[in-house]
Amino acid sequence: MEEMLKTERLHLLEQICDLAPSNGAKSRVAMIFKYRLRQRRDEMMAFYANLKLDDGEYEESEEQGDGYNSDVFGSCEELINWVQKLAYSIGVVVIKRRSNKRSCGFMYRVVLQCDRGGEYKVKDSSKVTGTKKTNCPFELEGTYSDDYDCWTLKVTCDQHNHQPVLFMEGHPYAKRLSEDEFNLVAELTRMNVAPRDILAILKERNLSNVSTLRTIYNACNKIRMVDQVGKSPMQVLLSLLHSNGYVYEITSTGLNELENLFFIHLTSFDIWRAIPHVLIIDVTYKTNHYNMPFLEVVGVTSTSKTFSIAFAFMHNEKTVNYTWVLNCLKLTLN
Repeated sequence: MEEMLKTERLHLLEQICDLAPSNGAKSRVAMIFKYRLRQRRDEMMAFYANLKLDDGEYEESEEQGDGYNSDVFGSCEELINWVQKLAYSIGVVVIKRRSNKRSCGFMYRVVLQCDRGGEYKVKDSSKVTGTKKTNCPFELEGTYSDDYDCWTLKVTCDQHNHQPVLFMEGHPYAKRLSEDEFNLVAELTRMNVAPRDILAILKERNLSNVSTLRTIYNACNKIRMVDQVGKSPMQVLLSLLHSNGYVYEITSTGLNELENLFFIHLTSFDIWRAIPHVLIIDVTYKTNHYNMPFLEVVGVTSTSKTFSIAFAFMHNEKTVNYTWVLNCLKLTLN
């Protein structure tokens, strides 16, 4: 019965906000947010009413001023997740503004704000840019209590200077991947699954997922950066060639810089051994950051279909470089 009354009060509050004048519409989010904050406080107070602490029953501190509530959270992550989930349901995104840590590294205070809070820092650029920041004053503060080993939440400012988002599906926050989804993307990426297929799998498992292909590309790039940390580009390339079963040869300069690189896959080699009659060699440019010519050797089947055989990066296009590549190709036959 009590739960039905709370739901009815919330529905009535939303109707009142809809009928409010335009100048008061901006406070609709703050009113609903404040009401649901009090609603959770009532639930937690009912739970802690029977909880005996070391120094007696739990009582709300009289020193708490306006904006404090009796909500308690087991961790900072629980507090942030609850606030973000509540704000998201009413068309607002809340982000972490700053946090304070003790000398031991323990975080005891966190300040949350609207994602439209703050001012855009103008950069020297010829591009015409825009910003979604409106210097929104909305702010929350979470603090850790040493006495009760829990986190409490304080509403520093409950006002927004903008309208809530009607359709959150287009907001970048809604396109974020959850921890389980990100781990799945990492696993599928290491299995060489195409990004479009990864996105299809995510949407099949979670019908409410609104991520885009760009989200998957960004996640894949982040995974690669983690895997490649502490390695040079050449170390990453040679590691990939070795792990994917390529046979390769390299030459270097006196300064230990790459001069030529030849590589061939065993599957391509087997096809070439079966159809060795025609070879086509071509060189392309602007394929890498170092402007090294990229040579490709392809074969032709009896049905006039081409297949890749070998590849090579060359320092320059001189006779000695082409001779080296052809010698490497010849040695693979042995």
